[in-house]
Amino acid sequence: MIDLNFVSRNYIIWHIIYYIFILILAVFAFQSKAQVDYLTPKTAPKKTQEAYKKAYAYVQQNELDLAIQSFQKLIKKTPEFINAYIQLGYLYERLQQNDKALFSFKQSLEIAPDYHPKVHMAIARIAMKNKDYSLVEKHLTTFLAFKN
Repeated sequence: MIDLNFVSRNYIIWHIIYYIFILILAVFAFQSKAQVDYLTPKTAPKKTQEAYKKAYAYVQQNELDLAIQSFQKLIKKTPEFINAYIQLGYLYERLQQNDKALFSFKQSLEIAPDYHPKVHMAIARIAMKNKDYSLVEKHLTTFLAFKN
């Protein structure tokens, strides 16, 4: 004779294990997706990489207006390309357009908060010029919390 209590207990245990396994898979799948919501010069499509190199060449040639236009165009075409926001922030800071620089840097942090820790340092630097010491403290603290 079959012990029904034994069978039903095993059935319940296996179903619990199965659902825990599915839950773990779902959590890992969600975490993996959340970490790949932006593009970098290494992960971007070839056309985006070429546009970035062209825009950065303008920076190296000190053609800052052309560089800004190129990075803005790149952002319109590929809004998840993180480096365009960062470079735009540095360009605006260089031109002492601090509000635009802060906006660009903050956009980069919205897309990928941990990608480029020096963005926090740049925001703190601009906040210091603006005498916004609470912002300085916030971003310096965040910057110093990063390892390496």
